[in-house]
Amino acid sequence: MGIVRWTESYNHRNWRLEAPSITFEGLAELLDRVVPLPSPVVEMTGSKGRYQMVLDVSLNDALVENASMMDRDGAVLRGFNDGLRKLGLQLERRRGPIETLFVDHVEKTPTEN
Repeated sequence: MGIVRWTESYNHRNWRLEAPSITFEGLAELLDRVVPLPSPVVEMTGSKGRYQMVLDVSLNDALVENASMMDRDGAVLRGFNDGLRKLGLQLERRRGPIETLFVDHVEKTPTEN
């Protein structure tokens, strides 16, 4: 992912993410960490190389009180896509396989000191 500078407005509704040298895979990893959505972000462009990027995001619509979870998720997606479109990119909801690890039982066994 490299170095990313993240700044927020005083009310935490406007974000700016600046990366001097980031791959699309690194951007997907970054978005997967910061985008408050229930689905993972997966890089599907296949583009290689490093790019300088500035992403401005407005979450004003997403932070409306009494909004349903679906309305909030849609507003978050719109807020990030508004910024990503300026870069020629966008997030899309898709169905597909994801790696999942289920742990159904754990036991702690004593060890010697």
